[in-house]
Amino acid sequence: MAWKQAVATSAAVEQFRIVRSLSSTGDQASVAENQIVGELRGVDLNFGAIGASEAEVSRFVAEAYARDAHKALNELRMLKANPERAKTLQFEFLRGVERSEKNLTNFVANVNVVNEMVARNYIGAARAQGARVSASSLRQQGVAVGSARKVQATRKSPAKKVAPKSAKRSTSARRR
Repeated sequence: MAWKQAVATSAAVEQFRIVRSLSSTGDQASVAENQIVGELRGVDLNFGAIGASEAEVSRFVAEAYARDAHKALNELRMLKANPERAKTLQFEFLRGVERSEKNLTNFVANVNVVNEMVARNYIGAARAQGARVSASSLRQQGVAVGSARKVQATRKSPAKKVAPKSAKRSTSARRR
């Protein structure tokens, strides 16, 4: 039994090195985390056997997904008129944000940036083919361009009608 525990521990330590590595992607770190859990629980050991806690391992996985999201965002910023690649990077970015619970708040503002860049790539690709495309025509086709706040800010709100007060209210106010 001690031999099985030693083998499982050494395999789990190897997987922990993958999780901790700055070069590992979020998916690689997540697979390694699952293997660590499987190996340690298979021989009734806890995370202390590899010199880390379960929360620490999860934090490393979240950081790996955050690195993936940053990388996808930076690649998207450098992209020029390639909507297929932009959609792929948008998907990778959003997946990285979903998996990275700790860093989710850092990326919420960037989701609008990502959608804007994807839309600009569509506009650039369409114009490169000689089409006349604008942001408003893309909005009509269902491609998000800019944030909803910008769209609402450009629309004028209709004037509100002032409803007259009821007679009951005015008479009860006079009695007091």
